[in-house]
Amino acid sequence: MELARQRILFAASVFILCFHSCCHAERPPSYTFVKHAADGPTVSYHDYIIVGGGTAGCPLAATLSRSFDVLVLERGGSPYGNSNISNLATLVRNLADLTPTSPTQRFVSEDGVINARARVLGGGTCINGGFYSRASAQEVREMGWDAELVDQSYRWVEEEVASEPQLIQWTSALKEGFSMPE
Repeated sequence: MELARQRILFAASVFILCFHSCCHAERPPSYTFVKHAADGPTVSYHDYIIVGGGTAGCPLAATLSRSFDVLVLERGGSPYGNSNISNLATLVRNLADLTPTSPTQRFVSEDGVINARARVLGGGTCINGGFYSRASAQEVREMGWDAELVDQSYRWVEEEVASEPQLIQWTSALKEGFSMPE
């Protein structure tokens, strides 16, 4: 398990270094539907309220909003205009940013590991470069989760949210180099 984590971290480092020169910050779009809570009405009614505009909350809201009135509550702000998110070369700076407006919040896990969680619309995807992975069957069992429900959830995310990148020759070779021997 530790070897797999080291390989993932190395792959992420290579990915960030390789794309350092082809990134640029985006200008913030004018989203009229994004509001600060203090500017909203004191009372409002919605068909669904989704707490957390992360990797699952945003696509769920987008799917439901086709037929229903949906409110998404997110404790963070919009990622647009934050060069630490939109510029892959500066993505790592999020982990060192301890300011109150940082898109990340540090915490210590139950097993004592210092980590960071997102506090920005888009969730963890905005602070981890868009990496997506599944928990192993063993991890699902150890957590005591319903394996069938977990698999259904992963399938939904993979159909609605995640996409497999188109690999070119050198990225295919890199992926093969990190593959676990069978």
